[in-house]
Amino acid sequence: MTLTVQEDSVEPIYQTPPLPDEYWTRPIYATNWAWGEVGANWFGIGGSGKYDATGNVQPYGTAPNTAHIMWTKPLEGFFGGQPGAPILGDQATQYSSTSGVATYYSPIIMNGILYYNKHYSDQFTIGGWEAVDIRTGETLWSRSAGESGSETIRMAQAVQYHSMQEYGSWAHIYGTTGGGFFGGGGDLTIYDAFTGEYLAEITGAQSPSFIVSDGPNMPGSLLGYYSSGGNLIMWNLSKLTGGTGTGYDITYGVSGSYAWADGIQWSVPLPTELNGIPISLSLSVVTPDILCVIQRPTPGMWISLNYGYQIAAGYDAKTGALLWGPVNQTLPALEDISNVAAGDGVYVIHNKDKNEAYGFSLTNGKQL
Repeated sequence: MTLTVQEDSVEPIYQTPPLPDEYWTRPIYATNWAWGEVGANWFGIGGSGKYDATGNVQPYGTAPNTAHIMWTKPLEGFFGGQPGAPILGDQATQYSSTSGVATYYSPIIMNGILYYNKHYSDQFTIGGWEAVDIRTGETLWSRSAGESGSETIRMAQAVQYHSMQEYGSWAHIYGTTGGGFFGGGGDLTIYDAFTGEYLAEITGAQSPSFIVSDGPNMPGSLLGYYSSGGNLIMWNLSKLTGGTGTGYDITYGVSGSYAWADGIQWSVPLPTELNGIPISLSLSVVTPDILCVIQRPTPGMWISLNYGYQIAAGYDAKTGALLWGPVNQTLPALEDISNVAAGDGVYVIHNKDKNEAYGFSLTNGKQL
């Protein structure tokens, strides 16, 4: 066989059609590879699913240029308005629809389907789960609030797998048996996103900061980061379900029961002192590349005032290697400081008292 070598590249046999410049609908044809970028999802990984500075943002797709109302429907079991006699009408008698301690509407959007928890009129009881076509408002399926009847939809994922025989992507939604006013804790349960049917459970689950892997190894796998017992820990769903968590080494099927601890990718000890003085660091900032652990001494648990400094250190999010620190970072003393956001190698904190923001490098810990 003669192989002809040339400088000009050979055009591929198949080229995906260009992105649409008019209306399009799902499903996106599997052969329209480039169109995948317009089909972005909102997985609700930030906990409540809200678009705010303390959770996460939707970094993949583009918002519509002409947003408009396409349909409306009641989401919760709240009547709204005044209940009527014999309850006297004043500013505190309306049917309750908001709360300072509970988030009722935590939407998840995946594959053009809206998933959410449906609450009863007592606000705190979840009456079931709904899956709705986001384009038409049609209810695709309804079911109880998980197998236990009291679970909360926690998040979703679309994960790519590639075994020796097969490849493709699957979609799951996750319920949690924990909750209460402040959430957290409890086991995780896994359900099929297309039908809502139960698939598996994860016992002994912790409450990490979740992100979705967008790297070359197991795209879409859930990664969880948290600090516990003086250690910084990375948890990887692909490792939990039978792989090493480092490549396309499993067919991504889930069933039965899994133990959370089997998904721990690595655990590294955190520094316990700085210049001979004891410190206690905990995970504070999570990005796909760099993690930041911080100790910000305050007068009390629920008080954001600080004593004029914070101790910080940076870690590689993929390997757990210490990148810098711990270092002492100066802050305005006795003022209200809180984290705002992180990304692109920077994390930002906000001073409510002076309405100032301070940027710190995630690569070396220096104030920018």
